[in-house]
Amino acid sequence: MKNKTIYTIDMVLVGLGVVLLLGLIQYSRPMVLAPLNSTTYETNILFSIEDADKILIADNIDFNFSKEIIVRDKNKISLDPGFYYWKIISPVRSEIRTLNILSKIELSIRETKQGYNIINSGNTKLNVEVYDKNTKIETFELNNNENRIENGDKFIGVKNE
Repeated sequence: MKNKTIYTIDMVLVGLGVVLLLGLIQYSRPMVLAPLNSTTYETNILFSIEDADKILIADNIDFNFSKEIIVRDKNKISLDPGFYYWKIISPVRSEIRTLNILSKIELSIRETKQGYNIINSGNTKLNVEVYDKNTKIETFELNNNENRIENGDKFIGVKNE
């Protein structure tokens, strides 16, 4: 009877120890604050994590040709449009998250005294075709947030492949 009581107390203590150990491991696991699995047009991404300072990001789930990024407070990381997999680098296994940055094609045109100010207000490089009286007179590349003064009566922006 005495051995059975000691055995029961030992099992309870071992069980509590295991629960406590698992709790500590879970507590020390890095936590993702942002971004959660998301889709956006924004190319400057704020990664926010706790209990770690590095992430691994790649365009494939196997993380072949991945990039290691140090994450600092309020430090945005610029990424091109595309689909990404990312995870926290830590001794404890991290959940794999996804991030989908959509291409945004947007061409703003403002009339000036010198001609038209053509602005790529999207998030991807564009090929811009300039027409005058339905005749194509020029084609040029325009990076996002870049502008150029042009003359013509029609402007078409197409994603640069």
